[in-house]
Amino acid sequence: MYEGYETNQGSAAKSLMVFICGAAIGASAMLLYAPASGSETRARIADKATELKDRAGEWTGQAVDKAAEWKEKALTTAADTLDRASESFKNSDGASSIGQTKQTARV
Repeated sequence: MYEGYETNQGSAAKSLMVFICGAAIGASAMLLYAPASGSETRARIADKATELKDRAGEWTGQAVDKAAEWKEKALTTAADTLDRASESFKNSDGASSIGQTKQTARV
């Protein structure tokens, strides 16, 4: 069950990286072929690289925050599920049926 999920997640990450690299190459090519002097082009490339670095930092921060939220939600859901299962077991008289099973096994 989880193997397919990891594979899909890995291929999505690869696709995203390919897209980002393609966008960076395309933007660089556009700047290099634009009618501007070398110093202007280098300044534009430096500005775009700084902008991209800042965006990547923001995206990383957002991803870390989202992962922390998902982790907290998963822990809360698991705790709630365990509590409900425990209550359900207690309410279904599971303890007495276990005792009866032990007594029947002794006879």
